[in-house]
Amino acid sequence: YVLACQSVPAEASTIEVPDEGETVVHPARRVREKVLGVEQLTHDVSLVRLSNESRLGFSSGQFAEIEFERGLSRVYSMSGLPNDDELQFHVRLHPSGRASQLIGALVPGTSLRLRGPYGAAWLRQQHAQPILCVSAGTGLAPLISVLRGIAQARLPNPVHVYTGFMSREELYGQAALAEALQGIPNLRSSHLVVATGKLERGLRRGLLTEVLGQDLPHLGQWHAQVYGSPFAIEATVQLLRRLGIAEERLHADPFHLFGN
Repeated sequence: YVLACQSVPAEASTIEVPDEGETVVHPARRVREKVLGVEQLTHDVSLVRLSNESRLGFSSGQFAEIEFERGLSRVYSMSGLPNDDELQFHVRLHPSGRASQLIGALVPGTSLRLRGPYGAAWLRQQHAQPILCVSAGTGLAPLISVLRGIAQARLPNPVHVYTGFMSREELYGQAALAEALQGIPNLRSSHLVVATGKLERGLRRGLLTEVLGQDLPHLGQWHAQVYGSPFAIEATVQLLRRLGIAEERLHADPFHLFGN
């Protein structure tokens, strides 16, 4: 690895571009959008809805930076497609978080500045291999975007979906998830996984890694789209590597916390 902005090649060099032929380039933009509403999804997760008048271009699985005030910004994944009438974000709230306090005070009509898109864990489409989609917690937002992207492109790939939450009380967004799943041409399986709490019909008990380890075969040719809370996602990434997935087919975005 080198810092390209600080390095000068000493001799003729060759640069290998991953996923050659499927690179996505969306112009980096700074736009302003208005708050349409903030809805409480669970005790610590809110749905932030913004207008999309600027038609911010992005690929399913990417994220944007939202500036709440000068010097205070956070990054959140889009839970939709670029041609939607609004931009939606699933935001985990922290009791003493500065951004969390401002989100709770947002009112319709408030103007916010967005920058983006960012992120390399976007949906790859130019292949025929099975696609594994995994989310933990608010990773549900980019997961829904990816599922809608698969449906919109009518991808024929076999698709396997695993959505994990730490408890039954933290589970949310099932109507939006069900709607996204309906449009997938070749959905092979979909699992809702909870670690604790009362089990209901359609739920599986356990950690994501436990359930994935029970279900998945050798993943040599699969592609994986993995999003959400860092501990669950990093453990999932290690499991997928042990199951043989190729590094260039593993597209993961763990939601590390950078400030409150």
